[in-house]
Amino acid sequence: DLMTKADEALLARVNKFWHTLCELMSAGKTVKDDDALEEAMERPGTMLNTQSHRPIAGYHPELLSSLVFTLRKSHLDKSLDELAEMSKRALTWVLTPEAVCITAATLQPKEMHMKFGFDIVSEYFEKQRHSDLPSFAEMTVENKDFWCDEYGGQTMVMTYSPIRG
Repeated sequence: DLMTKADEALLARVNKFWHTLCELMSAGKTVKDDDALEEAMERPGTMLNTQSHRPIAGYHPELLSSLVFTLRKSHLDKSLDELAEMSKRALTWVLTPEAVCITAATLQPKEMHMKFGFDIVSEYFEKQRHSDLPSFAEMTVENKDFWCDEYGGQTMVMTYSPIRG
């Protein structure tokens, strides 16, 4: 097993953050569920996926443990609290706008701070430079540490932003 006790402790904190977001998404998804049910009933054999509304598009179950493993190996000098904060902020970078908006509609800023340790809405919409693809690309190119380490680099971008020349 590659995970240490410290990795497992960090993963437990990251899982708590993740489950809180999933609960908020479930509580906020009621209007469109009727449409999905109606569509499934109109087309026999259609599977109704109750897990389709996730805070991260393309979520994979190994994402959280991979994040924990990577952060623990690349930040050996950081405490568990610091790594937990880094993990939550890293996950915030890849949330869907819908997840952030549902969180904002459900929790007051004070409640967000108590649950997460920071204001997700401020982090997502004000501190990050991703309102359009050109500004995100500029930030990414300027900050190589954001997407590349000594082993190489890989990045994936999903955008609703129009691609401009």
